[in-house]
Amino acid sequence: MLPHITIRLVGQQNDRLWELIKVDPEIHVEELVNLIQTLTRIPPNFQQIEFRGERLPTVEHPLQTIKFGEELVVSHNHLIYWKTFLEMIEEIRKMTTSGATSARREIADRAQEQLAILRYSKFFHVYSSLSFEELKISCNLNFLVYNTKKYLDRSVLAYFEALYPKRKVELKDKTKNFAGIHLGVFVLVDGVASHYAKTLGDIPGIEEDINCIMIDSIEIFVYILLKLIGLGAEEVHVIPEVNKDEWVFIATKLSGFDF
Repeated sequence: MLPHITIRLVGQQNDRLWELIKVDPEIHVEELVNLIQTLTRIPPNFQQIEFRGERLPTVEHPLQTIKFGEELVVSHNHLIYWKTFLEMIEEIRKMTTSGATSARREIADRAQEQLAILRYSKFFHVYSSLSFEELKISCNLNFLVYNTKKYLDRSVLAYFEALYPKRKVELKDKTKNFAGIHLGVFVLVDGVASHYAKTLGDIPGIEEDINCIMIDSIEIFVYILLKLIGLGAEEVHVIPEVNKDEWVFIATKLSGFDF
C-alpha cells in the first residue's frame, strides 16, 4: 500500500496543507517536482523542498524511505526577494519628507527590481495573500516616493504668491464632492476663490518606469486651445514643480465660483 503524505506550503502567514497525498516511495524526482507544481503552482526551478528538516537530496528517487503521515515542506525560493522588498518599503516610509526625495526614488527603483523578479518567477501565483499585500503597497508606492500632493501645494502656492506679491494667497483642498481622478486644490486670493490647480495626466502605475516624464503636453495643448477659442477658462497657468524639471501642474481661472 502506498503511503499517504502531507505537502505543506510555507512562506505566508498561514501554511497551506495538502493532506492524504498518495505517493510512491520510488517516485522519480522529476515526477515529484511536477506534482508539487500542480498542487502549489511553484515552477520546478523555484521550488525549495525539505524532508525531515533537511533539503531534499538531489537524487533520482529522494523519497525511498518516506513513511505514512510524513510531510514535505515546500516554499518558493524567492521568498528572500519578498522580504527584501518589504524592508525597502519600510525604509521609504521611515524617511523624512525633507531632502529625501532622491533617496526614496533610488530605493523605489530597487524595490521595483525585486518585484520584477518575483513576478517573473510566478511568486504571487503561489502566495495569494501576499499578492493582495503587494497590490496595496504598489498602489501607494508612487505616493510614498513622490508625495505628489505636497509638491502640488508647494508649487501652486509659490507660483501664485509670486503672481500676487501684495495679496494673501491660501490653498483649500477640494472636497470629495468634486469628481475627478487628479489631485487638485483651490487657490484663494484675499479669501476669494480665484483658481483651481491640479495634477496632469497619470501618476506612473506599478508597471511603469518610476522616473518617466510626467508632462502631458496634449492635455496642456487642449486647455490652451479651449481658452483661445473662447470655450475654456479665461486664464490657464502651467505651473512648474518647485524642485523638479519634469513635473508641471495646471491651474485655471474660476469664474463665478463660490464654496
